[in-house]
Amino acid sequence: DRFQMSRLKEKIRTHKERMKLKLAQLDSTLTSNSVLHRIVNEWQPKNYIDTIVIAELFSIYGQAIKCVQQNNKRKYEQFLKEFDEHSFITRHPYVPLQKARLYKEGMFKFYRNDPTILSQVERLYEEAVESIEYDYRYLIGSLAHASLLMMFGIFLSQHLKQYSRAIRILEDAKYFHGELRGKGWFIICNYLSESYKKIHKQTKEEFYSEQLKILVSEVVRTAEINLPKQGFDINQYKKTFC
Repeated sequence: DRFQMSRLKEKIRTHKERMKLKLAQLDSTLTSNSVLHRIVNEWQPKNYIDTIVIAELFSIYGQAIKCVQQNNKRKYEQFLKEFDEHSFITRHPYVPLQKARLYKEGMFKFYRNDPTILSQVERLYEEAVESIEYDYRYLIGSLAHASLLMMFGIFLSQHLKQYSRAIRILEDAKYFHGELRGKGWFIICNYLSESYKKIHKQTKEEFYSEQLKILVSEVVRTAEINLPKQGFDINQYKKTFC
Protein backbone atom coordinates (compact mmCIF):
# COMPACT_ATOMS: atom_id res chain seq x y z
CA ASP A 1 0.00 0.00 0.00
CA ARG A 2 0.98 3.68 -0.17
CA PHE A 3 2.21 3.79 3.43
CA GLN A 4 4.48 0.76 3.06
CA MET A 5 5.69 2.00 -0.33
CA SER A 6 6.54 5.39 1.17
CA ARG A 7 8.55 3.77 3.97
CA LEU A 8 10.40 1.54 1.51
CA LYS A 9 11.30 4.48 -0.74
CA GLU A 10 12.61 6.39 2.26
CA LYS A 11 14.79 3.44 3.28
CA ILE A 12 16.18 3.23 -0.26
CA ARG A 13 16.86 6.98 -0.33
CA THR A 14 18.62 6.83 3.06
CA HIS A 15 20.68 3.84 1.97
CA LYS A 16 21.78 5.60 -1.24
CA GLU A 17 22.79 8.71 0.70
CA ARG A 18 24.79 6.58 3.13
CA MET A 19 26.56 4.82 0.25
CA LYS A 20 27.37 8.15 -1.42
CA LEU A 21 28.89 9.39 1.84
CA LYS A 22 30.92 6.19 2.28
CA LEU A 23 32.21 6.37 -1.29
CA ALA A 24 33.23 10.01 -0.83
CA GLN A 25 35.05 9.10 2.38
CA LEU A 26 36.64 6.12 0.65
CA ASP A 27 37.91 8.24 -2.25
CA SER A 28 39.61 10.51 0.25
CA THR A 29 41.08 7.54 2.14
CA LEU A 30 42.39 5.87 -1.02
CA THR A 31 44.13 9.09 -2.00
CA SER A 32 45.93 9.34 1.34
CA ASN A 33 46.52 5.62 2.07
CA SER A 34 48.78 4.02 -0.54
CA VAL A 35 48.65 0.58 1.11
CA LEU A 36 44.84 0.43 0.98
CA HIS A 37 44.90 1.79 -2.58
CA ARG A 38 47.24 -1.04 -3.64
CA ILE A 39 45.10 -3.69 -1.92
CA VAL A 40 41.88 -2.47 -3.55
CA ASN A 41 43.60 -2.47 -6.96
CA GLU A 42 44.98 -5.98 -6.42
CA TRP A 43 41.62 -7.42 -5.34
CA GLN A 44 39.69 -5.79 -8.21
CA PRO A 45 36.23 -5.32 -6.61
CA LYS A 46 33.26 -5.92 -8.90
CA ASN A 47 31.30 -2.92 -7.70
CA TYR A 48 31.24 -0.12 -5.14
CA ILE A 49 29.82 -2.47 -2.46
CA ASP A 50 32.88 -4.71 -2.77
CA THR A 51 35.12 -1.65 -2.67
CA ILE A 52 33.52 -0.35 0.53
CA VAL A 53 33.68 -3.78 2.22
CA ILE A 54 37.37 -4.25 1.34
CA ALA A 55 38.19 -0.82 2.76
CA GLU A 56 36.17 -1.41 5.93
CA LEU A 57 37.72 -4.85 6.55
CA PHE A 58 41.18 -3.41 5.97
CA SER A 59 40.47 -0.97 8.80
CA ILE A 60 38.77 -3.54 11.06
CA TYR A 61 41.68 -5.96 10.66
CA GLY A 62 44.14 -3.32 11.80
CA GLN A 63 42.03 -2.51 14.87
CA ALA A 64 41.56 -6.19 15.71
CA ILE A 65 45.32 -6.84 15.56
CA LYS A 66 45.76 -4.15 18.22
CA CYS A 67 43.28 -6.08 20.40
CA VAL A 68 45.45 -9.19 20.03
CA GLN A 69 48.53 -7.22 21.05
CA GLN A 70 46.63 -5.79 24.04
CA ASN A 71 45.25 -9.24 24.99
CA ASN A 72 41.67 -7.92 24.68
CA LYS A 73 39.74 -11.05 23.71
CA ARG A 74 36.26 -9.53 24.15
CA LYS A 75 36.91 -6.67 21.71
CA TYR A 76 38.78 -9.01 19.36
CA GLU A 77 35.74 -11.31 19.11
CA GLN A 78 33.49 -8.32 18.45
CA PHE A 79 35.58 -7.60 15.37
CA LEU A 80 35.24 -11.25 14.27
CA LYS A 81 31.44 -10.81 14.37
CA GLU A 82 31.77 -7.77 12.11
CA PHE A 83 33.49 -10.00 9.54
CA ASP A 84 30.46 -12.31 9.67
CA GLU A 85 28.15 -9.36 8.97
CA HIS A 86 30.17 -8.39 5.92
CA SER A 87 30.08 -11.96 4.60
CA PHE A 88 26.31 -11.52 4.15
CA ILE A 89 26.89 -8.44 1.99
CA THR A 90 29.34 -9.86 -0.56
CA ARG A 91 30.98 -13.10 -1.65
CA HIS A 92 34.25 -11.33 -2.37
CA PRO A 93 37.22 -13.57 -1.39
CA TYR A 94 38.86 -10.79 0.61
CA VAL A 95 36.25 -11.27 3.37
CA PRO A 96 37.04 -14.92 4.33
CA LEU A 97 40.75 -14.34 3.66
CA GLN A 98 40.97 -11.48 6.17
CA LYS A 99 38.95 -13.42 8.72
CA ALA A 100 41.28 -16.43 8.32
CA ARG A 101 44.28 -14.15 8.87
CA LEU A 102 42.63 -12.62 11.92
CA TYR A 103 41.89 -16.04 13.43
CA LYS A 104 45.53 -17.00 12.85
CA GLU A 105 46.71 -13.88 14.68
CA GLY A 106 44.55 -14.70 17.70
CA MET A 107 45.03 -18.45 17.56
CA PHE A 108 47.95 -18.76 19.99
CA LYS A 109 46.91 -15.84 22.15
CA PHE A 110 43.25 -16.73 22.79
CA TYR A 111 42.61 -20.29 21.51
CA ARG A 112 45.78 -22.20 22.30
CA ASN A 113 43.98 -25.39 23.39
CA ASP A 114 41.06 -25.16 20.96
CA PRO A 115 41.59 -27.58 18.02
CA THR A 116 38.49 -26.29 16.20
CA ILE A 117 40.21 -22.99 15.34
CA LEU A 118 42.55 -24.69 12.86
CA SER A 119 39.50 -26.15 11.12
CA GLN A 120 37.87 -22.72 11.06
CA VAL A 121 40.93 -21.16 9.44
CA GLU A 122 41.17 -23.98 6.89
CA ARG A 123 37.49 -23.58 6.00
CA LEU A 124 37.88 -19.82 5.54
CA TYR A 125 40.88 -20.22 3.23
CA GLU A 126 38.94 -22.79 1.21
CA GLU A 127 35.97 -20.40 1.05
CA ALA A 128 38.21 -17.63 -0.31
CA VAL A 129 39.71 -19.95 -2.96
CA GLU A 130 36.25 -21.22 -3.98
CA SER A 131 34.94 -17.66 -4.21
CA ILE A 132 37.61 -16.91 -6.83
CA GLU A 133 37.03 -20.17 -8.69
CA TYR A 134 33.23 -19.75 -8.90
CA ASP A 135 32.21 -16.11 -8.31
CA TYR A 136 35.27 -13.98 -9.14
CA ARG A 137 36.89 -15.96 -11.90
CA TYR A 138 38.54 -12.87 -13.38
CA LEU A 139 40.88 -12.95 -10.34
CA ILE A 140 42.32 -16.34 -11.33
CA GLY A 141 46.02 -15.95 -12.01
CA SER A 142 46.18 -12.48 -10.49
CA LEU A 143 48.72 -11.42 -7.88
CA ALA A 144 45.91 -11.39 -5.29
CA HIS A 145 45.09 -15.01 -6.17
CA ALA A 146 48.77 -15.97 -5.90
CA SER A 147 49.02 -14.27 -2.49
CA LEU A 148 45.94 -16.10 -1.22
CA LEU A 149 47.34 -19.45 -2.38
CA MET A 150 50.68 -18.64 -0.76
CA MET A 151 49.04 -17.99 2.63
CA PHE A 152 46.85 -21.09 2.34
CA GLY A 153 49.78 -23.29 1.31
CA ILE A 154 51.94 -22.06 4.18
CA PHE A 155 49.09 -22.72 6.61
CA LEU A 156 48.65 -26.28 5.31
CA SER A 157 52.36 -26.96 5.60
CA GLN A 158 53.12 -25.25 8.90
CA HIS A 159 49.98 -25.83 10.95
CA LEU A 160 48.18 -28.87 9.48
CA LYS A 161 51.30 -30.72 8.26
CA GLN A 162 49.41 -31.63 5.07
CA TYR A 163 52.47 -31.52 2.86
CA SER A 164 51.01 -33.11 -0.27
CA ARG A 165 48.12 -30.66 -0.30
CA ALA A 166 50.44 -27.76 0.54
CA ILE A 167 52.66 -28.67 -2.41
CA ARG A 168 49.74 -28.50 -4.85
CA ILE A 169 48.63 -25.10 -3.53
CA LEU A 170 52.16 -23.62 -3.36
CA GLU A 171 53.03 -24.88 -6.85
CA ASP A 172 49.97 -23.01 -8.15
CA ALA A 173 50.99 -19.90 -6.20
CA LYS A 174 54.49 -20.06 -7.72
CA TYR A 175 53.04 -20.57 -11.20
CA PHE A 176 50.71 -17.57 -10.88
CA HIS A 177 53.63 -15.33 -9.91
CA GLY A 178 54.82 -15.79 -13.48
CA GLU A 179 58.03 -13.92 -14.17
CA LEU A 180 57.64 -11.76 -11.06
CA ARG A 181 60.56 -12.67 -8.79
CA GLY A 182 59.90 -10.53 -5.75
CA LYS A 183 59.81 -11.30 -2.04
CA GLY A 184 56.54 -13.28 -2.37
CA TRP A 185 58.03 -15.63 -4.95
CA PHE A 186 61.01 -16.42 -2.69
CA ILE A 187 58.74 -17.02 0.32
CA ILE A 188 56.59 -19.41 -1.71
CA CYS A 189 59.69 -21.29 -2.87
CA ASN A 190 60.99 -21.50 0.70
CA TYR A 191 57.84 -23.19 2.03
CA LEU A 192 57.48 -25.31 -1.11
CA SER A 193 61.06 -26.53 -0.58
CA GLU A 194 60.26 -27.36 3.02
CA SER A 195 57.13 -29.27 1.99
CA TYR A 196 59.10 -31.28 -0.60
CA LYS A 197 61.71 -32.10 2.05
CA LYS A 198 59.13 -33.14 4.67
CA ILE A 199 57.05 -35.32 2.35
CA HIS A 200 60.19 -37.00 1.01
CA LYS A 201 61.13 -37.84 4.58
CA GLN A 202 57.65 -39.30 5.14
CA THR A 203 57.23 -41.26 1.91
CA LYS A 204 60.84 -41.90 0.78
CA GLU A 205 59.62 -41.17 -2.77
CA GLU A 206 62.58 -39.95 -4.85
CA PHE A 207 60.23 -37.86 -7.00
CA TYR A 208 60.00 -35.26 -4.22
CA SER A 209 63.76 -35.24 -3.73
CA GLU A 210 64.23 -34.55 -7.43
CA GLN A 211 61.63 -31.78 -7.38
CA LEU A 212 63.41 -30.21 -4.41
CA LYS A 213 66.76 -30.23 -6.25
CA ILE A 214 65.18 -28.57 -9.30
CA LEU A 215 63.51 -25.91 -7.15
CA VAL A 216 66.61 -25.18 -5.07
CA SER A 217 68.65 -24.76 -8.25
CA GLU A 218 66.07 -22.30 -9.59
CA VAL A 219 65.96 -20.29 -6.35
CA VAL A 220 69.76 -20.04 -6.05
CA ARG A 221 70.08 -19.08 -9.72
CA THR A 222 67.35 -16.44 -9.40
CA ALA A 223 68.85 -15.04 -6.20
CA GLU A 224 72.13 -14.37 -8.01
CA ILE A 225 70.24 -12.11 -10.42
CA ASN A 226 67.37 -10.64 -8.44
CA LEU A 227 67.47 -11.14 -4.66
CA PRO A 228 64.99 -8.99 -2.66
CA LYS A 229 66.70 -6.44 -0.43
CA GLN A 230 64.92 -7.73 2.67
CA GLY A 231 62.58 -10.50 3.79
CA PHE A 232 64.53 -13.50 2.48
CA ASP A 233 67.82 -14.96 3.71
CA ILE A 234 69.36 -16.84 0.77
CA ASN A 235 72.30 -18.04 2.89
CA GLN A 236 69.93 -19.69 5.38
CA TYR A 237 67.97 -21.18 2.47
CA LYS A 238 71.15 -22.73 1.05
CA LYS A 239 72.14 -24.04 4.47
CA THR A 240 68.73 -25.70 4.91
CA PHE A 241 68.16 -27.18 1.46
CA CYS A 242 71.44 -27.44 -0.48
